[in-house]
Amino acid sequence: MCCAPASASALPTGTISLPNYVSGNPTVVGTQSSTSGITSGTLSVTGPMMLPSTLCNLGSAPTWSCNWVASLMPDGLYTLVLNVTDVSGTTTVTKNVVVDNTDP
Repeated sequence: MCCAPASASALPTGTISLPNYVSGNPTVVGTQSSTSGITSGTLSVTGPMMLPSTLCNLGSAPTWSCNWVASLMPDGLYTLVLNVTDVSGTTTVTKNVVVDNTDP
């Protein structure tokens, strides 16, 4: 037995931090990391009757923040989508968030 199989590079990782219910214009924060270095990161949103829309291009920073103008969104369930890319590929992280801009 000659050789051990080459180990595959791990895919990048990422996190999204935001409460499950938001109103107004929250700041979304998170992380992205990779053993081989992040080449790009993007945060997008999709929701009721809308196509995915890019909120922020995050670059390669290990921590990030992005202002979301949710006050312009109709109330409802939205999905934030973080795509983190490195030389090994892309990892997608999602978080469901309810927007409620209706006055009590």
